[in-house]
Amino acid sequence: MLNNNSTFNPDFYNWHMFKIFYCDGSSFMSNVEDVDTKHNLTYRGARIYDAMMEELLPIGMGNAKNALLSGTSAGGLATILHCDKFQSLFHKTTRVKFVSDTGFFVHGQDYLD
Repeated sequence: MLNNNSTFNPDFYNWHMFKIFYCDGSSFMSNVEDVDTKHNLTYRGARIYDAMMEELLPIGMGNAKNALLSGTSAGGLATILHCDKFQSLFHKTTRVKFVSDTGFFVHGQDYLD
């Protein structure tokens, strides 16, 4: 999906893409003011997500005719959790789709019966 070669990626090869690396174990959901003093951690992933969108919308993403939110690993879960919030950023005429490339899965052997 990220390849810019039309042979390998005929659907998305000419789309603008933003790949954002992050270290947020809460899938951009948390917004806690206090610092976890025991581990010296902050839980403010929602602020990271909001800052990304505030940067990308004015430089062209806000005028998109099509938008795709995707992610892998924790980002795959974040994709699912942020569908409504992401879609609300665009005009009603923008087609918005979501793809969770990978995500968290629970292997529950006891629940297969």
